Amino acid sequence: MSEKVLLIDDDARLVGALQIRLERAGYEVQTAENGDQGLSLAALFQPDAIILDIRMPKMDGFEVCQIMRTVPELVDVPIIILSASGETGTQKAILDAGGKLFLRKPYHLPQLLSILREVIDGRARTKCPA
Repeated sequence: MSEKVLLIDDDARLVGALQIRLERAGYEVQTAENGDQGLSLAALFQPDAIILDIRMPKMDGFEVCQIMRTVPELVDVPIIILSASGETGTQKAILDAGGKLFLRKPYHLPQLLSILREVIDGRARTKCPA
């Protein structure tokens, strides 16, 4: 059985491309275009990891992280933040809200796949890679 990844991002082109790449790497992938949809889908899909954008309509990534950390079934699911916002304060705030790692867009696929493997295996520490 393949590991499950939930992508939550309002950028349809990025989501489509990343979904294809993750599926080729052997992951089962579901997508959501906003935070509300992502929370609902996470509860049903029970992902092994979540890749989340910060700036989205309806509910931003900060709120999504904070809510997920209160849901017993989702509290331990690692959340990788993938965002164009690279300010140090933003990175710290999202990690404080419950994100596991922060990566800037545009992402580097080998680095993202490596980090995804680490968080699913439980080897990653909370950090902001360069």
